[in-house]
Amino acid sequence: MPTDDDDQVKPHDPEDAATDKPARRTVASNWRSATQGTRRGYVDIHLPSSWKIHDVVVHETASSRWLQPPGRPVLDKERRQRIGTNGKPMVVATLSCDDPETWEKFQSAGLAAVDRLLRGGES
Repeated sequence: MPTDDDDQVKPHDPEDAATDKPARRTVASNWRSATQGTRRGYVDIHLPSSWKIHDVVVHETASSRWLQPPGRPVLDKERRQRIGTNGKPMVVATLSCDDPETWEKFQSAGLAAVDRLLRGGES
């Protein structure tokens, strides 16, 4: 029979993780090419923490590459997508990171996973 204690969040013990499971890495899957401007396509990113982020946008210029988490459209009162002053559809972020070091780790690991996927090897 469940008790009230069963609903409590248990603290994470790093030693359990180190002994129970092999290390996992970031994996990319489900590549969809969609080139327009700096956008090269969309991909799903599977994080070692078991989170999966769908529809991550892969961008590239001559000198840099980056990942953009998915967003949602900004709608007007008539539920049409608003257009910004730059003439582009407006989108608001649905996922962000406040820690620059964690953000850079996500970018590096995610882009490495995309490269493995696009080379046709194990992602």
